[in-house]
Amino acid sequence: MKNNSSTRTRRIVMTAAVLAGAAAATLGLATPANAATTACGGLTCTVYLDRGETAALAQGRVPNLNLGAFTLPYKALAYGHVVIAKGWAARGNCVAFQVSLLPWATQGMAGWRC
Repeated sequence: MKNNSSTRTRRIVMTAAVLAGAAAATLGLATPANAATTACGGLTCTVYLDRGETAALAQGRVPNLNLGAFTLPYKALAYGHVVIAKGWAARGNCVAFQVSLLPWATQGMAGWRC
């Protein structure tokens, strides 16, 4: 049973990493997706954007997606991240997105010195 639980946990963490990478790509990164670095450990994954990707996000390069009823919330979320990215880019930092399966862990967007 323990081995099966370990496999399930590993799959969940990998799924979270893929979702974090997809979120970063969805926010309109102008450079190829392989420029972002992903680090996973435990039940947490972090996607680190480089200077070019952070600058693209800070300039508002967000794809115009038609998601039906979810279009307006998507745009609000995406452009909210643009405002935050501008602040981090102005300080000379880059942006990182963190996703965790633990509800009490840090989630969301942060700056890192790149």
